[in-house]
Amino acid sequence: MKTTFQEISSILKVYQQTIKNFCSDFGIDFNNQFIGRGFVSNSIFKPEFIDFLKSNHNFIRLYEKDNYHDKTASYIAKKINRPLDEIEKYLKKNNSNFHNDINFKFENSSCLKYISSYAIDYNLGGNYEFLKFNNYLK
Repeated sequence: MKTTFQEISSILKVYQQTIKNFCSDFGIDFNNQFIGRGFVSNSIFKPEFIDFLKSNHNFIRLYEKDNYHDKTASYIAKKINRPLDEIEKYLKKNNSNFHNDINFKFENSSCLKYISSYAIDYNLGGNYEFLKFNNYLK
C-alpha cells in the first residue's frame, strides 16, 4: 500500500513537520525516504520508512510533545537524567541563539521550545538503538 506524507502524519497523529524534525534530529535522511520526488503532502514514502515510523509511533508522539513544549535547561536535564551543566554547555555550543550571550541564564527562561530533550540526549551519546533506521532497510 502506498502511503503519503499526509496519510502517515494522520495515522501517527503528529504534525508533518514533526516527522521532518524527528528525522533531522536522529540522523535520518528525510529527503531520501520518498518514492520519486518528495516533500509535499501527497508524496509517497518508501514502505520501509513507513514501517519504521509505525513501529516507533509512540516515541515519535513523545518526541513531538517534548519538542513543542516550553522548557528550561533544568527541565531537560531532569527529563533525560543528565547534569544541568552538561545541558547548558550543549545548548550554548549547539544553538546559535545562545552563542553570543555568555551571560545568558537558562534557569530564568522557558525559551527552549522547538528543542528536543531526546535529541539532546541522543547527541550526548544516549542509547537510541531502537531508532536505527538501517534495521528497517530491505
